Amino acid sequence: MTVDSSRSSCTVAMYEKNGASWDCVLEANGIVGKNGVSANSREGDYCTPKGIHSLGFAFGTEPLDGLDIEYRLINGNCYWVDDTGSALYNQWVESSNITWKSAEHLIDYPQAYKYSIVINYNMSPIVSGKGSAIFLHCMTGSYTAGCVAVPERDMLSIIKWIDANKNPIIIIQ
Repeated sequence: MTVDSSRSSCTVAMYEKNGASWDCVLEANGIVGKNGVSANSREGDYCTPKGIHSLGFAFGTEPLDGLDIEYRLINGNCYWVDDTGSALYNQWVESSNITWKSAEHLIDYPQAYKYSIVINYNMSPIVSGKGSAIFLHCMTGSYTAGCVAVPERDMLSIIKWIDANKNPIIIIQ
């Protein structure tokens, strides 16, 4: 998957290998961070991290079955921790025991996170302050806080198309 950006707008294209060539199977207009794409993305800078990243699990507010990617249904105890002082920084946590100072309460974003996929940015190793909660999700405005977003119908197509066994990647530029 490629993300070609210009300011906070982008084109997202999905490719599938067909013998020696790559076939484009979906292309969608989308958005990235309010401040565009950066090779030096940091927590809270409203920049989408430039680079080549693997894709993690999918999650959302709507139940989905028959996918070729792990899918987690969001409930009221689902958070993505963005507290730079927490040992849980840049991680999905499902708990009612809040031990961090700040996190995205995922259920509070039912339209954006109706269908989502984790972009594995700042995951191995996790560096506090380098950026957190970077996802590919449904578009709800004219920019994101650092994620990549596409219209809901395209996001649903992407989530149904992704096969985790094929080691999918996203190239953000």
